[in-house]
Amino acid sequence: MKKLLFLIFPVILVLIAIACNNSGNQSDDKKTIDTSIIAPTDTAAVEINETIAPDNTVAPAAPVKKAPARAFEYFVPTATTPSAGWPVIFAFDPHARGSLVINKYKKLAEEFGFVLVASNRSRNGQTLSEGLDIYQQMLREVQPLARIDMQHIVAMGFSGGARVAVSVGLEQQDVVAVVGAGAGFPELQQKPDAAFYYVGMAGYEDFNLNELINNDRFLTRNGFRNQLIIFEGDHNWPPIDVMRETFYAISLMEIREGDVAFIEKATEFYQNKIDSQLGNNQYFDAAETAQRAIAVFDGIGNVANFKKQLSTIRTNAAYKKQLGLMVRSLEKEIGMQNNFLKAFTEKERDWWNQEIRNLKQTSDDVYTRRLHNRMLGFNGLLSYMFARQAIEENDLAQAEKTIEIYRSIEPLNPEHAYLEAIVKMKQNQPQLAIEYLQQARILGFSDLERLSAETAFEPLHHRADYRDLLRQ
Repeated sequence: MKKLLFLIFPVILVLIAIACNNSGNQSDDKKTIDTSIIAPTDTAAVEINETIAPDNTVAPAAPVKKAPARAFEYFVPTATTPSAGWPVIFAFDPHARGSLVINKYKKLAEEFGFVLVASNRSRNGQTLSEGLDIYQQMLREVQPLARIDMQHIVAMGFSGGARVAVSVGLEQQDVVAVVGAGAGFPELQQKPDAAFYYVGMAGYEDFNLNELINNDRFLTRNGFRNQLIIFEGDHNWPPIDVMRETFYAISLMEIREGDVAFIEKATEFYQNKIDSQLGNNQYFDAAETAQRAIAVFDGIGNVANFKKQLSTIRTNAAYKKQLGLMVRSLEKEIGMQNNFLKAFTEKERDWWNQEIRNLKQTSDDVYTRRLHNRMLGFNGLLSYMFARQAIEENDLAQAEKTIEIYRSIEPLNPEHAYLEAIVKMKQNQPQLAIEYLQQARILGFSDLERLSAETAFEPLHHRADYRDLLRQ
C-alpha cells in the first residue's frame, strides 16, 4: 500500500503545482501553500443553500456581524465576556465565503463560548505570505470589535483553507490549536516544529481521506498531539453534529481542562456517541471515538471506562471485519487512482462515460458506495486540473474532452461552464463564451474578482451582457 502511495502522489503534486500557478498569484517568491484540493468539487450553490437543523439545546445565537470593508465576518457569543476575553477561532474557507462558515457554526460558537472570525479574502492558490497577511489582518481588526483571549487562538479551515490554517499554526506561536477538514499539512516530511494541537477531519466519501489518514498516522508516530475524526460525508465542511466533537476536543485540550462540570458534560457526550455508534453496529467508528476520548481526557478525567470499551470493541468479530473492509477499500482506491490518472491521456470519451456511469450506480455495500464517491471526487479534481493545464497549453481539443468528463461527473458544478467559456474565447466564439458564463452564474459561480481578472475575457469588457454578469 505504501509503495503505491509513493507512485501516485508525486504525479498528483506536479498537477497541483500547475493548478496553483494558474491562479494568478505568482509574484511572491515565498513558498506557495499546497492547496492540493483546489476545491472545484465543492458545489457552492449546494453548500450555500444547505439547511442547518435547529439545535434546541442552545439559545438562539447572536446575529452575524460584518467587519469594515467585509474583510471578514465575525460572531460574538451573547454571554458576559470572560475576564480574560473570549477564545477565538479564525476560519479559512477555500472560496472566501466567510458568511457560510459563520452561519454553519455560530450555534457551536455560542454553546462553547468562542468568538468566530471567518475570512472573506482567503481562497485557494494564495501564497503562504498572503495567508499569513490575511490572518494578521483579521487578528488586528477583530480586537476592537470583540475582546479576545490572546492565549487561546485557534485556526480552522476546509480544503485549501485547511492548509492555510495549518500554515498559520506552523508560523504563529500564538496559535494553540488547528482544525483542518478535507486536507492535511502542506508538507509533511518530518515532525512539524510546532506545539499546537491538531484535529484533522474527513468524510468517508472525501477523495482526500487517504491523505488525512496518512497525515494522522505520521503525526501520531512522531509524537505530535493530534486526532482524526472520520464522518459520514464528502469533501465539505463537516456537519454541525460532527464539528461539536471538535469543539469539545479543542476546549478540553487548551481552554477548559480545569472545568469539572464541563469535563463531566464532555464525558457524557463522548459516551453517548460511542453508545449510539455501537447501537448502529458501527464498531469501527465506536473504537475510533473511544480512542479519541482516551487522548482527550488523559490527565484531566477518568479514561478507565473508555479504555475498557476500546479493548472490548477491538476483540469483537464485527469490528475486525469492518476494519478489514475499510483497509481493503483504501488499498483498492490507490490502484484505481493510478488507473484513472493514466486514463486521462489514454482513454476516449466513450470509455469515460461508461466508467462514470459505473461509479454513479447505487450500491447496497457501504464500502463500495464510499469508494465510488471518493473516486468521483478524485476524477472531478483531476479533470479540473487537466482542463486547466490543457487550456494553458492551448490544447483546446484536449481541454474540451476533459471538460466534458468534468461535466459528466459534476453537472451542478459551475467550474466546467467557466472553463468552457475560456475555451470559447480562445476559439474566437465570444457569444458562446458569454452563454457559458451565464450558465456558470446560474450554477452558483460567485468569484467575480476571478472573473474580472481573467485575461481571456478582456475582449468582452465592453459588452453590456458581460458587465451584467459582474453586477449580479
